[in-house]
Amino acid sequence: MSAVTASNNSLTEEWRICSQCWERRPLSDFRFRFKSKGERHPQCRHCNTEGARRRAARKREQQIHDFTSRLIKERNARKLAVLVGEMVQQFGGVESFAKAWHAAIESARARGKDCSALRSFRALFQLMTAREELELEAKTAFDQELEQMGSEEIREMRLRGAVELIREQPQIAIQAAMRLGWSVTPPDEVQR
Repeated sequence: MSAVTASNNSLTEEWRICSQCWERRPLSDFRFRFKSKGERHPQCRHCNTEGARRRAARKREQQIHDFTSRLIKERNARKLAVLVGEMVQQFGGVESFAKAWHAAIESARARGKDCSALRSFRALFQLMTAREELELEAKTAFDQELEQMGSEEIREMRLRGAVELIREQPQIAIQAAMRLGWSVTPPDEVQR
């Protein structure tokens, strides 16, 4: 759309009509498409930004849709875990991913596509099942490892865990010692 020139006391300002909202706006309200050519977008900045937001939301919804489809089809719990890890990373964290998934479900329901919402719930159940399988597998592996360890190795493992816990939360050691009737001397006083 061509720009219209308006004259105002020797100052010349160009105007254009937005192809989206049909409002007359100054040319400065239109982003450059190709700055070197001086070509500008046909939509004003506001409409252009809103369009970009809508496209980004549709892209996120499509990513979630593709993700749920892959979840439903996948039967291997380890592959499911990797798939979820990829999506969480792609969305910038668990909370962002959960919000995007929830928004996609709500958007589908608002458009009357309850089928998409049901697919998401089916994918969630698939994830819960896979999590249980992985937990059981990890517990079984840990139990087998414990069976192969000797009593001295188990004692050493417990000791390392206790030391690490006390290092992270020293108040636990102080409370335990006091319950046993021991007197506790802080490290600063021991060195004197």
